[in-house]
Amino acid sequence: MILTLLEERSCTLCGNTLYPGQFLCGECLTGIQFLDTPASRVCQTCGSPEVLNIRQCRNCQEQVHLFKENKSLFYYRDRGALLLHEFKFRNCRFFDSWFARRISDSIMSAKGQLLLVPAPTTIRNGCRPIWKVVDLISGITGLSVQPEIIRKKGTQSQKGLSFPQRLNNLRGNLSWSGSKLEGKTIILLDDVFTTGATADACTELLLSAGADCVIVRTIALD
Repeated sequence: MILTLLEERSCTLCGNTLYPGQFLCGECLTGIQFLDTPASRVCQTCGSPEVLNIRQCRNCQEQVHLFKENKSLFYYRDRGALLLHEFKFRNCRFFDSWFARRISDSIMSAKGQLLLVPAPTTIRNGCRPIWKVVDLISGITGLSVQPEIIRKKGTQSQKGLSFPQRLNNLRGNLSWSGSKLEGKTIILLDDVFTTGATADACTELLLSAGADCVIVRTIALD
């Protein structure tokens, strides 16, 4: 797996000198735990690979989610956490097209009238990073985008909250401003899957707007 950008001369994550055209060194790439485990060995709900011969991990057995499934590209740990931090907080756009291609590959087998919907995220450095990735996915797949989930200003941060606290924090603070979604299968896109509360709150809203089901795709699994 090679990530390239002709203008870069050093690794985006660690600063090591690179071969021409690369912006992640081999050490950083091997430090990212990619979630390309065979489907038979992952949780069928959250996508965690830390299950064996069962359909769901313990968390998803204890907490019934409203969305159909989540799949993430890599774990939010070690170099993967650093990679996502660069993407979210330092406006690092080098990774957008790579994330978009990988996520596009993961949704090509989805059935139904598909529609891309980004989760409501905080504006950082004048943009919402995941929305740029969603636009690129739309260009790759030809699917339409409706960025119409609105999160009320002043909603408490989700950081450090438990699943019930996260869910209650979002309920009543999200609204759908788009058209009716009858017959649609929604591809909900977000940067990180932590407890699934954001995905559930968004799914609840989308189902109430008429969607048939919601499939989640995230960059990282925490």
